[in-house]
Order: sequence, then C-alpha cells, then structure tokens
Amino acid sequence: MHPDHRGRGYATEAARALVDFAFGPMRLARIVATTEYDNGASQAVMRHLGMRMHENALDQPAWFQVVGILDNPAR
Repeated sequence: MHPDHRGRGYATEAARALVDFAFGPMRLARIVATTEYDNGASQAVMRHLGMRMHENALDQPAWFQVVGILDNPAR
C-alpha cells in the first residue's frame, strides 16, 4: 500500500471483504495467511481479522515466518 494511505484501515477493510466472500459464497472452512517476522502491518491486519497467530520456529522461507489462521465460525 502506498505510504500516503497506510494506517487508515484500508487493508483491513479489503481483507475483511475477502474473508466475508470466502466464508460466505465460497463456503471455505479456513483461511491461512503468511508473512515475515518484521511485517508488523500485515500481522496487524491478521489480528484485526481475528486470526490465531503462530510463529514458525524456522526463519526460512521468510514469507512463512508468521502464520495467521482463521476458521469459519459457521462450520
């Protein structure tokens, strides 16, 4: 996201729309998101969505250092 637009909740709003679509019309049971240890913004979005956060004990691959899991409450 462009720096001028960070911190305004846009990423969380977009992610919430994707969660609603995934758990609604797509009827998915679970969403998994991954990011790096130092990507606090992505981790904040995951937390705002209510994801359970887990840290990978291994530092590689970098994109799999932090894992967020969100289960469909309707399932």
